[in-house]
Amino acid sequence: MIVQEKTGERCFSIFQGILSQPLRPEELDRDYITSARYLHLDCCHAAAALLAARWMHEAQKTVVLDAAATDKPISDPIRALVAQTDVLICGSGFGAMLTGHEDLPQAGRAILDLGPRIVVQTEGVDGSYTVSPDDEFHTPAFEVDVIDTTGAGDVFHGAYLAGLVKGWDLRRIATFASAVAAIHCTVLGNRKGIPTMEEVETFLR
Repeated sequence: MIVQEKTGERCFSIFQGILSQPLRPEELDRDYITSARYLHLDCCHAAAALLAARWMHEAQKTVVLDAAATDKPISDPIRALVAQTDVLICGSGFGAMLTGHEDLPQAGRAILDLGPRIVVQTEGVDGSYTVSPDDEFHTPAFEVDVIDTTGAGDVFHGAYLAGLVKGWDLRRIATFASAVAAIHCTVLGNRKGIPTMEEVETFLR
């Protein structure tokens, strides 16, 4: 991975075939997976992820899906996974490619009809857009001196999950997750930039 000094944006180099042997459904441990309150998935290992999501719903637990930004058609396996998702947090372009709607709130409402009960689309410096059956709102990004954007999406998801676990309302969760991601971008390096709760609270004040 290479980080551009002037913008903090990064470029990835990946070994071809790194996911050529995906996790198989028969390798999953149902009891271990359903012991959690929340299952956080990405769009890799689609068959195994779909089975795990179904197990969670049978156990009346919550599934959160991290869907990366894209400008390409959404595959049938990922569409099936979205249908088994409760909280969809997706990157720029995913909603439009999934629903055909360029307007973010309209895309969010269309995604609610597919299964999720909360849809959050992140748009980098433009913040995030949240749609639920009860609310629709935009959360602006915080203005910070960006050093490295590596892992910003990951910490946004982690912070969002923390807010869900704490039972916060969606507006507070979105603001908290945005703050965590912003702070993270001010430090060079992935894990090193993850802030403490105290640091986030001070930042928000």
